[in-house]
Amino acid sequence: LDVITCIEGQPAVFTCELRKPHMMVRWYKGSVLLTDTVNEITIESKDRMYVLTIPNTTKDSSGFYSIKINNESSKAQLHVRGVELAAEEVNYLRLVHLMLRIATPVVRGVFDKEFDPEQLKGGNIFPRYRIEQLVKRRHLSEKEKDLVLSIT
Repeated sequence: LDVITCIEGQPAVFTCELRKPHMMVRWYKGSVLLTDTVNEITIESKDRMYVLTIPNTTKDSSGFYSIKINNESSKAQLHVRGVELAAEEVNYLRLVHLMLRIATPVVRGVFDKEFDPEQLKGGNIFPRYRIEQLVKRRHLSEKEKDLVLSIT
């Protein structure tokens, strides 16, 4: 067996090829016998190839795994690392949080003070001349103007 290092959530696959096909093998984590029904693992064999798969690793999956055939065994360690984020990724996630969770409700509150939501539902809140002024000042593009005018 080979040592495996993976990131939490990734699969880990231990493989072992034996000299003879159809041998009776047992897989262990530490001293605990593993079966297909334990800890969402799969144990497969085909001819001389024996495979232990952990499809969704967690930090608890880390440890020593072994395969035993009669009096012989092979052992390897599984290292599962947590998800690590770079400083740029942390800053990006902070910015997304700021924009979605903090800025959006604030902007919504200011907008609702300026434009009564009940009046918005009725449409016709912007006179045509006011929209034209916004276009002249380059606060609205022609496409935005057409969109606003098609609603009102």
